[in-house]
Amino acid sequence: MVCAVLLEQDARLHRHAGECDKGSEARERQVDELDERLRHADRAEHALQEREGHG
Repeated sequence: MVCAVLLEQDARLHRHAGECDKGSEARERQVDELDERLRHADRAEHALQEREGHG
C-alpha cells in the first residue's frame, strides 16, 4: 500500500518535472525570439542612422 502511494507520488513528480521542462523550453524559445527581434531592430536602427548621416 505504501509502495503504491510512493509510486503514484513519484509518477506525479515526473509529470510535473516534464511540464516544467516544457515551460522552460517555451520560455527559452521566447527569449531567443525576442533576442532576434532586438538584433533585427538594432540593425535597422543602425542602417537608418547611416542613411540619415550620409543623406
